[in-house]
Amino acid sequence: MMAKVRGTSNAPLVLGIVGGVLGLPAAICSGVCAAAVDMGEDSGLTEFYLYGTAIISIALIVLACFTKKSPMLAGILMLLCTACGVILFAVTMNLLGIIAMVVTLIGGILSRSEEHTSELHSQQVISY
Repeated sequence: MMAKVRGTSNAPLVLGIVGGVLGLPAAICSGVCAAAVDMGEDSGLTEFYLYGTAIISIALIVLACFTKKSPMLAGILMLLCTACGVILFAVTMNLLGIIAMVVTLIGGILSRSEEHTSELHSQQVISY
């Protein structure tokens, strides 16, 4: 009798894409909030928050697509991007951005746990 090996689930993929897509409009909001603070000065605060949060959101979408191929690496990088995103969105007090980062945090944690589950199943198959 052959043991059935479970594959990786779709939850990290879906959560990462949803969080990244929610982060894109939140990036625009962060840019607008930074522009209100930066009013009249040319300190570059607007561009920093707008481009920083947009790049993080796009990176999270790309990393979510890699969760099926390499769940451990993609999960670690998703958690790193999420930490950076939380800092940028929290400074501008952007609730939509923080919600998006919580969603990607859950996706990153699930992606990291997928690798351990996959390793356990493959060890069980080898032992039989």
